[in-house]
Amino acid sequence: MIQRVKEICSYVSRGCTPDYVDDSPYAVMNQATFSKGYLDTSKLRFSSKNPEEAHILKGDLLMASTGGGVLGKVLFFDDDTQDNFYADSHVSILRDSRHKNNMKFLYYYFLTRYDEINATMVKGSTNQTELQRNYLITHEIDIPEKDRQNAIVAYLDKQINSINERICLRERELQTLIKLKQSEINSVVTRGLNPAVPMKDSGIDWIGQIPAHWQVRQLKSCVNINNGRDYKDIEVEEGEGYPVLGSGGVFAYASQYMYDGEVLLLGRKGTIDKPQYYNGKFWAVDTIFYAIPSRGVICKFMYYLSLTLPIKKFSTATALPSMTQTEYGKILVPLPPLEEQRAIVDYLDGKYERIDAFIANINAQIDKLKLLKKALINEVVTGQRPITQ
Repeated sequence: MIQRVKEICSYVSRGCTPDYVDDSPYAVMNQATFSKGYLDTSKLRFSSKNPEEAHILKGDLLMASTGGGVLGKVLFFDDDTQDNFYADSHVSILRDSRHKNNMKFLYYYFLTRYDEINATMVKGSTNQTELQRNYLITHEIDIPEKDRQNAIVAYLDKQINSINERICLRERELQTLIKLKQSEINSVVTRGLNPAVPMKDSGIDWIGQIPAHWQVRQLKSCVNINNGRDYKDIEVEEGEGYPVLGSGGVFAYASQYMYDGEVLLLGRKGTIDKPQYYNGKFWAVDTIFYAIPSRGVICKFMYYLSLTLPIKKFSTATALPSMTQTEYGKILVPLPPLEEQRAIVDYLDGKYERIDAFIANINAQIDKLKLLKKALINEVVTGQRPITQ
């Protein structure tokens, strides 16, 4: 039966605009609270006033209604223990108070309609998109009778739980490998490859002991730290210039380059705890520094060492995490002799290659399971796949 959303749901409304007062009794959800597909209570905010019109009830379907990248994300609220949750103005509440339909069927339907929602139901710029209520309530759905909805939901609950368990298992394996990788780096770049070598106190609180023959140097004596610059005046199409590097890697291209060779990239503002290694011609954006190794210092060693630095500990106290050249330059680091740096880099490169191969394989399995889940939901809610109990 083809029905519009407003015929399926007796209540469709945006949430409220609360006053956001900490330690208040009313917990308020915004789109970030469920943008990852589950309820993340750490993202809740609070209101001192009771926004009753935005009260979330068990069985409600919540949909992110603003924001590029999350608009159209949905959550089925099925929590028996929480009666003080409310939606803010970035969230739409869909409810069937007449109990004619199973709202979880609608949840499964919209779960696979993210691209369609963003293509047909929104307006605004890339950075400020908004779900249009009229488009939503007039959206047509081929919805079966409630008994059939219940059967589909029961089937999908069972199948999706099984797939999610497999995904969780792979994600745990992934986290184990990532921790192993970081642990190996931490150990080798601060203690070397010879466990029998005499040790000494480094005087660096986050490291402790280091091999007795290693030096302790300020970072500014190991690398020459340079500012990035804005690239907008020299931006070109992909493939026509040199990569523009930021805290997340390559994100644009420029007609000029500012350096050619090995560098350590360090965050200046925003994402400051994700160092990168790069070799070649590039332009560095103004939110990062690029550090050129000094004589007797191997750049790749400094990259591996930088992965162990507690950068946020040194960050300047501002609302946006930031680092200056001066702050970076004063950081004390252990430095082994040149040949030992080279041996450590060769060892970690080999380790990385093997661990990264396992990580890539697990990520491919997770992606395949997520595609399987999406295809299964879509085929079942549209009647393309028969269900068996």
